[in-house]
Amino acid sequence: LVVEARDLKPVHGIGTNPYVRGRLGEHVRRSPTVWSNLRPAWNCLMEFPVVSTRGNIELEVMSRAPLFGSDTRLGYVSL
Repeated sequence: LVVEARDLKPVHGIGTNPYVRGRLGEHVRRSPTVWSNLRPAWNCLMEFPVVSTRGNIELEVMSRAPLFGSDTRLGYVSL
């Protein structure tokens, strides 16, 4: 369960549109985007099929940036 983020920094000095991308092996999940928010609450359940006990789950907090052409990574953790 991806719950929330706190105290995110603005991207390009104009705010942030955060979402979380989760990855386990080749399986990728994504939370909804929370527009213009530096303290987003997603409460998003990400389920992955577990086919091996090896490998890490990776979570990235990203900022969606449609005006700048590509999304920006705000944070990353590998568990």
